[in-house]
Amino acid sequence: MSSSLRVRFRIRAYAICKYPHSWPRVSRIIRRLAGGVCERCQMQCDRLEVHHLGSPYANGRPGDPRDKHDLRRENLLACCINCHDELEQVKAIRWRVKNKRLRRRAKLKAHRELGIGTGLILYEG
Repeated sequence: MSSSLRVRFRIRAYAICKYPHSWPRVSRIIRRLAGGVCERCQMQCDRLEVHHLGSPYANGRPGDPRDKHDLRRENLLACCINCHDELEQVKAIRWRVKNKRLRRRAKLKAHRELGIGTGLILYEG
């Protein structure tokens, strides 16, 4: 199995556990309802993203913005990339993930150069 295929499976597995299976369709509907206008800053945008607000439920129970399975319309906001970054610090999250990946690659490279890593001893002979 190629590494790019493994990465796609890993991303898909993460998306499955974090978001419901209907998320792509729901996201597309919310962006279509917005009509290309950011619902936060009211600016015309080419590319909108959907943000979970964490709106309270009708019975008064508080909502949670981290609950990605809460697909109520009042809980979802179609916003431009800049507004989404302000709301969630998406750039900071992406930067942390990227740096974590780079640090891990550097550590693995250093381990390979030292001959450590798996704990297995390879015998030649």
